[in-house]
Amino acid sequence: MANVTLKYIIDLVAGQLQDADNDAWDEQELVNWANIGCRQIVSFVPAANIVVSSLKLAPGSLQRLGVKGVAVMDVIRNMGTDGETPGPAITRTSLELLSAYLTSWPETSQNSEIANFATDPRMPTVFYVYPPADGTTYVEVARSEVPDAIIWDANGNWETAVVGISNEYVGALIDYILFRAFSKDADYPGNEQRALKHLKAYLQALGIAAEAEQQGGSQNG
Repeated sequence: MANVTLKYIIDLVAGQLQDADNDAWDEQELVNWANIGCRQIVSFVPAANIVVSSLKLAPGSLQRLGVKGVAVMDVIRNMGTDGETPGPAITRTSLELLSAYLTSWPETSQNSEIANFATDPRMPTVFYVYPPADGTTYVEVARSEVPDAIIWDANGNWETAVVGISNEYVGALIDYILFRAFSKDADYPGNEQRALKHLKAYLQALGIAAEAEQQGGSQNG
């Protein structure tokens, strides 16, 4: 998570908009765009908001993240029945390897200690454990999560809240907010071009524009 407050970002945006008093774009609107931008950034780049904490396992091999989960990044170690007792490390494997060497692995007897985990790229919020869990223990999981929304309020309580993305994507968030702001006021001369400039910078910061250009170049070649 970044160590930058949302107020700092909104002030930078207002300065670039030359709207320090928020006459053309009100503060609440900019905060809402910031929340949307954070969520979009994490959806494109899961590593932009990684949380490490204990997760209680469900009985069996199939495990799911909570409602805020975006993707499983790593399953690190066993954490006992209280979620606070470090245990043996857990090794990443693949579903293909498990199935090749032990076709009956999903039906193996349930256990309180996990040795391996595997993910499926088609289902980023799901992972499998071996041996199947007995449902009494926790594991430490590094997972990407949807950032908490920061709610604007007239008393300014939101101003000290820290944005829910890592520092390297703060610039992308600023570009996203500026893109939305200039797009809203696109009838004003030059704002449409300004919006497109910030959209391009936002996509480039996430590696999206570069990927599109590479794909286009390979198709043309």
